[in-house]
Amino acid sequence: MDGLRWTAIILVAMLGGGLAVCALIALVVLFIGHVAARLFNNDEHD
Repeated sequence: MDGLRWTAIILVAMLGGGLAVCALIALVVLFIGHVAARLFNNDEHD
């Protein structure tokens, strides 16, 4: 039973970590897109 419990804990940790990584990647992509858009807009205004 202990092995099964540890397996469940590891699976939950992996799922949580995967979601956290996905959220982090999404935030980075949005941030880069926002910065790139701002840079392009500034170039156009100049």
